[in-house]
Amino acid sequence: MEPGEQATIYAYNNITNYIGPGYFFHNYTNETKSIEEVLQIKNSYYLIYYCKNNICFKYNYEFDGYVIIQIPDENGTSKTIITAYQRPYGTEDIKTAYRCKGDVCVYEGCTHASQCLFGICALKDEVTNTTRDVPFDNHTNGLCRYNAQANITECDAVYVKQTLFRKSRAYMHCGKLKGASCVTDDECAYNLCANGRCARSSNGPSDSDNMIILVYIYLGITLFALVILCPSYCYCYIHQPKNRKKIVLFAVITTFLVLLLWIK
Repeated sequence: MEPGEQATIYAYNNITNYIGPGYFFHNYTNETKSIEEVLQIKNSYYLIYYCKNNICFKYNYEFDGYVIIQIPDENGTSKTIITAYQRPYGTEDIKTAYRCKGDVCVYEGCTHASQCLFGICALKDEVTNTTRDVPFDNHTNGLCRYNAQANITECDAVYVKQTLFRKSRAYMHCGKLKGASCVTDDECAYNLCANGRCARSSNGPSDSDNMIILVYIYLGITLFALVILCPSYCYCYIHQPKNRKKIVLFAVITTFLVLLLWIK
């Protein structure tokens, strides 16, 4: 999105002047945790922390991450970081590198890799169709890019689905970023290594989880009908010839109700 003529523009060099709602900028100076503290979090869903030098901040799911944040470094000095990044399939046009809401826009451009969360500030060269780190030639601005090999530890809420005999739960696990090379699950933030790369699954409950419980309930009712009711109807049908019409009627109704559960 490009800013309108009346928009107020913020960027890396003046974002600390922004005092509006927390869509674009957030100061985490007094809100960080250590990795040890993050690992103590239990049963919190849809939660991701990024950690640099054992200083962890929460990734904001609601707004798909803030554009720019402030976090303290290992010496306690506040440092401004661009968390917005260009995904491999995203646009790389520097002219559209604005995040706008109302009459306020934040420019996501970077001038140095140190400004970016994942340590890469690059611009796509349309002439050669290659991505090059900035600055190069006459280009001084680029966009932060995701880097699975960045010197960052990611901590994810790993969701354990509910079953008939187990409640759903979530625990925090720290490790490599999504897309990093791996051999074992434990290396990865989400505790999931798939095809030699760290992957991420759903880290929170969904509608399908409730369906699993319903399936278990339906299976229990069906088994009860097959194991208990069917033999009972057969026994009564044989030994109570005067009530056979009623027994057949009850058997038909029971079968219909069981089938109705699965049809729904």
